[in-house]
Amino acid sequence: MKTSKIFSALVVLLALPLFVFAPRAAKADSYRVEFVHYDQTLFYAYGISNDGTLTVLLEDGPCGQNKFCIGTYANAALTGISPAGNNGGPPAGLVFDNGSPCSYSVFGSPVPAVCNNGRTAFLTDRFTPQQNHASLYITDSSGLIDVFFGVGGRLLLNSEGDIFFDDVQNDRYYEAFRISQTPEPSTLALLGAGLLGVGNLVRRRLGRA
Repeated sequence: MKTSKIFSALVVLLALPLFVFAPRAAKADSYRVEFVHYDQTLFYAYGISNDGTLTVLLEDGPCGQNKFCIGTYANAALTGISPAGNNGGPPAGLVFDNGSPCSYSVFGSPVPAVCNNGRTAFLTDRFTPQQNHASLYITDSSGLIDVFFGVGGRLLLNSEGDIFFDDVQNDRYYEAFRISQTPEPSTLALLGAGLLGVGNLVRRRLGRA
């Protein structure tokens, strides 16, 4: 019995570092794409905040005929309207989280891209030659994700991974919200669990001897 206890203790000591020092499990992002506004009357997007709120310059529609106004969208829904200044600039005091233009290579050639907080959103039609318009992709530590087909023009990418973009085929603006991270099993954690199981089996057999 004493031998089995010593063996079990050794197995536990060997397995414990695997759980403590195992790398974090990989995360697989998923996206929810929501319609924001038709691009004929959404004149310009000033920016996106880190919580996904959009501030845009609107024309007509909610502003009134032949008028401009500032629109605020939260979760892709219009939540506020304010008068636009004479110069058409954004309201004072707002801090945007739009990301920065960067370079991304597809099959050795650069494509339009924006980077923020370790993520890169980019447009390309080179993955599938039959496409007539570029698709929107995002890449980070979890890999490459195909977000939306038929995209062109300006991209905004905040630090949380939310993306504002234009569907040029249907003349609509959308926002893609990063909504979940699905953990994948860690190989080292599974190995540690296996060692514990073997130790328990050996202990039982020694106990019967």
